[in-house]
Amino acid sequence: MNSHVLRAHVLLEQSRYDLAEQELRLALSQDPNDALAFALLAMCLAERERFKEATEAAHRAIELAPDDAFAHFALACVLNDRQRPKEAEVAAREAIRLNAEEPRYHGMLAITLAQQERWQDALQVAEFGLQLDPEHVMCTNARAIALAHLGRRTEAIETTRSALAEDPENAMTHANHGWMLLRHGKPDEAMTHFREALRLDPTYDWARAGIVEALKARHRVYRWLLRYLFWMSTLSSRARWGVVIGLYVGYRLSEGVLSRYPESGVILWPLIGLYIAFVMLTWVGQPMFSLLLRLNRFGRLALSDEQRRESTWVGLCMLGVPVFIVAGLVTGKFEFYIAALASWLLVIPVAGVFKCHEGWPRTVMITYAAIAATIAVGSVVGIMLVGPTTPGQESAADRLLSMSLFGCILLSAAATWLINILGGIRPKR
Repeated sequence: MNSHVLRAHVLLEQSRYDLAEQELRLALSQDPNDALAFALLAMCLAERERFKEATEAAHRAIELAPDDAFAHFALACVLNDRQRPKEAEVAAREAIRLNAEEPRYHGMLAITLAQQERWQDALQVAEFGLQLDPEHVMCTNARAIALAHLGRRTEAIETTRSALAEDPENAMTHANHGWMLLRHGKPDEAMTHFREALRLDPTYDWARAGIVEALKARHRVYRWLLRYLFWMSTLSSRARWGVVIGLYVGYRLSEGVLSRYPESGVILWPLIGLYIAFVMLTWVGQPMFSLLLRLNRFGRLALSDEQRRESTWVGLCMLGVPVFIVAGLVTGKFEFYIAALASWLLVIPVAGVFKCHEGWPRTVMITYAAIAATIAVGSVVGIMLVGPTTPGQESAADRLLSMSLFGCILLSAAATWLINILGGIRPKR
């Protein structure tokens, strides 16, 4: 094996991708037909999010060595990073066909199946890989993730705990164990493992994201929200829609009962209030607590650029509520209260932008949020400009007010459904 390739292999294991790329380029300058160098270069470029070049390098490796299982494994890694799990699955299965005795190929296949939320299949493949190597890190972690999403939390946490006993210096296993502890409602213990994962690999974004969630989960309200989100992750896509629709149907039925039997309001109004508060929390809970973390020195450093942007935009919408209410109290103009309501309702589409993946889903949601904001601002300005008409008659401002309120509420309600649809779409990269 070329000495440059050997050094690149070591650098890849150390997550020093820029230096690894340099060594692989040197190796290819000496031998332009080195399939292994192309395969490693593909994995290196994928880590640096240069996906087009990575895919070309992986295909070149396969052209040079079509019967080399590792070249197909490299393509599977690249395609999985590009959010193309079905194509990655095909490449991983080809690697296994060529060499069924290599556990990492089974681990890669398990990960592609997990990306497709085929948890039972992922579990079976990971367990087969562990039969080949009971201590294999990728298979162990894939098994733990599948178990967690199948609702077998105790088995999942035992899996990562035993893996740590075998290899206490593995960043992936520490991060995985931290997430399992979060599922068990133990944010402080989880924090320890996330920090250790970052010590071992300072570039590990999954561990950094875990630190943010662990910090938020120290607040009891967010811990309840996190439990709900983890529980939802154990359900199939159809079941998740069933929960959302079921809650909404219950809300609508409650309104119908109230209209016919007003005396039931003693019981139903608190339930409706809890439902509305719960819905708002599911949309704004994460950015709201991210905003709180910006007041914490350590939390501020742990937040990603994306989380900072999200918390800023949501925070501005929420800040508009008390500002407009105070303006209404000072001036006595009712329009400011409408502006406060519009600002509050805008929180949902604005927060929804960051729940959509980069690409066309996010572009659609940004456009929707911009339209909602334009309508809200235009309505408030229109009400202020139109003013009252003949006394004793419904004014143009009153009609515009009614239309504006209906429009803002409708746009926010529709946004929740749009976000649920767009949020589940991962554009290919």
